[in-house]
Amino acid sequence: RSEVHAKPALQRSVRFFTEGRRCRRHPQPLRHPECLADGALGSKQKNAKDVGALRQSVQVRKKSGVIHAGSLGEDLFERATPINTEECEEVVLGIDPDRSGALAILQCVRSGSDQVLTVRAQVIDVPVHKVAVGKSSQSRARIDATQLAVLMKHLNFPLDRTVAYLEGGGVEFHFSSYSAFVQGLGVGVWEGMLSHAGIKWHKINSKSWKSLFGLVGSKKSGTVAVKETSVALAKKVFPDLESHLSPKGKHGRADALLIASYGHLIRMQEQQMTSSLKESFRESGITGLDSERLKLDLLTANELKLLLKREGLKVSGKKSELIERLLESHSKG
Repeated sequence: RSEVHAKPALQRSVRFFTEGRRCRRHPQPLRHPECLADGALGSKQKNAKDVGALRQSVQVRKKSGVIHAGSLGEDLFERATPINTEECEEVVLGIDPDRSGALAILQCVRSGSDQVLTVRAQVIDVPVHKVAVGKSSQSRARIDATQLAVLMKHLNFPLDRTVAYLEGGGVEFHFSSYSAFVQGLGVGVWEGMLSHAGIKWHKINSKSWKSLFGLVGSKKSGTVAVKETSVALAKKVFPDLESHLSPKGKHGRADALLIASYGHLIRMQEQQMTSSLKESFRESGITGLDSERLKLDLLTANELKLLLKREGLKVSGKKSELIERLLESHSKG
C-alpha cells in the first residue's frame, strides 16, 4: 500500500495522517500540482471530495495567488469628494485600519466668527481585494494598497493643513497569530501610505478615544454592544451621514468618524478654538471635551514618565495610571 521504507511505527503514523490518499508517483501525501494536472491519481482519490478542492487550489496558485483584484468603482469615486483647498482651513483624518475599516475626513471651514469652525464630514470604505492564503488557498480580504494610493491622490489633501489620527493595533491575549498578523498588516499599510504622501500623522490607542466618548465596554457588555453604541453616537453627531452608518457590519465607518473627531477635539483645545462638531458632542451628552486628558492621551508612556520625573512622582504603572497621576498632581497644584 505504501512505498515508504521506514520502521513499522513510522509507517503506520504516515498512513494514519494521510489516510491512504497517495499519488502513484510519490510516496508523500497528495500535494503535487503536476500530478493533479495530468490525472496521476490513485483509485482511492477519484471519488474523494477533496480532490476537486485540490485541483481548484492549484489553479489559484497558477494565478500568482490573487483570486480577485479589488477596484474603486464609480460609486466610491462619487462619494470620495476631493478637498476644496481654497476654503479649507484644516483637514483631520480618522483611520480605522481593519479590513472592514474606513477613512473619515473632517474638513474645517471658517464661519462668520473667527473662533468658530464649521466641520464637513465624509467617510469612505477602505478598498480591499481578495487573495489566496495558506496551503488551502482560502480567499481572504486584504487592504488594496494600490487602489488606496489612487484614492489618496484623488482626494487632493493640502499637505500643510492635513493631520491624520491612526488607530494603532495592539495584540491582546485572546488574539490568534493570524488576527495579530492581519491587524499589524493594516496598520503598516496605512503608516507607509501616510508617510509617503507627506501627511503628518499620530498613532493613538483605541482606549483613548473610546474612553473619551464613553465607549469602553466591560466583559459583561461585550464588544458587540460597544460597536452598536459607537454607531448610535456617530449617527447622532453626524446626522447627514446616517444612511452611510445604517448598514449592518459597517461599524468601521462610525469608528473612523469618532477617531477623526477625537483628533479634531485635540486640535481645537491646542488652538483654543471651538467648532460646530464640538457643540454637537456637547449636545449628545459627552463631557470632558476641554480637559487636559486629551493632550496627555497623545503622549507616549515614556514621555509621561519624563513629566512625572520632573515633578518627583512615581513613574511605574500603565499609561492610564500615569495620566491619572499627572491629573491628580495638577489638580492639587
